[in-house]
This record gives sequence, C-alpha cells and structure tokens, in this order.
Amino acid sequence: MASHPRATPLAPIPRIPFARPASQRPQADRRAPTGHELAHGVVSRRALEEAAGGVRSRWRRVPRMLLFSLLLLGVGALGVYQVLQTSRIAEVGYELRTLEGERSLLSAEVRLLEARAAELARVAELEKRSADELGMAEPVRTLQVAVGVPAPDTTPLPERFVPPVEDPPEKPAPWWRQFLDRLP
Repeated sequence: MASHPRATPLAPIPRIPFARPASQRPQADRRAPTGHELAHGVVSRRALEEAAGGVRSRWRRVPRMLLFSLLLLGVGALGVYQVLQTSRIAEVGYELRTLEGERSLLSAEVRLLEARAAELARVAELEKRSADELGMAEPVRTLQVAVGVPAPDTTPLPERFVPPVEDPPEKPAPWWRQFLDRLP
C-alpha cells in the first residue's frame, strides 16, 4: 500500500474506562492543531479529537452490529405486525359476510311472518264480517263426504288469480299466397 512520504501513522487512542473518577483521568493538553500541522497532514487523531472538544460520540461507542441487529429486529417486528393486522382484517371480513347472510335470512323470515300475520288478520276480519253482515255461524254438526275422484296434481287457482291467456297473433300469409288470392 502506497502512502504519502510525509504522512505519519496515526497514534492509537487510549481507552478510558467509565468507572474512573474525573480526578484520576489523565488530563490532555487541549491545544488546537497548528496551521503547519493541518497544512502538512501530520495531525494525529488525538489532536483532532481534543480540538473538537475531547468527547467521543455516543454512537461510536455502540457496536454497529448491535445497531444493525436492532434495526433488523424492528423491521421483522413491523412485518409480523402487518401480517397479523391483515389476518385480523380478513377474519373480520369473513365474520361480516357470515353475519350479512344471517341477516338476509332473518329478514326473509320476518317478511314471511308478516305475510302470515296479515293473512291471519284477514281471516279474522272475514269471519267477523261474515258473522255480523251475513249472519253466518260456525257449523254445529259436521259431515264428512268421501269422494271417489283423485285430487288434481296441481292446485287449481280461482280465475281472478290466473292471468288471461291471449291468442297468439296470426302469422301473415306468404307473399305468393296473397298473389294467388288476388287472381280471378
């Protein structure tokens, strides 16, 4: 490795333990590097650190591997959180779909019960009107008659409920038939 001929290797920085009281710590002279030292690149790392205030950055003391591990752990935790949140959203969606189906079934059942209640109210109204206006009463004696004809396959409806059947329109005669009919 080639280096500059006037460059000197940097001196290693001595490690100062944290447990030492301030009175026992070595005192360094806090002189700033001279212009000559700066111009020729022979400033030691220690001189630069002392000129900058003598305090090393806290981030420099934390191992980079620990920072990388914490960052990787945070990204992993964020990914797991996102997967769990997406899973919960899907679960709630399925639950919602099930509840909506159940609601539609209950709504149909309510409509059927309302129709049945309306029918029963109509029957009660008809019985009351028949008894009051027409003088009808419940039979005292009932007769049972046996019929020898089998019941029809379909339930016959009253004419008012059956839509009228219209005759299909007649097809116009072909052109050659119309031509032959006009001949004498």
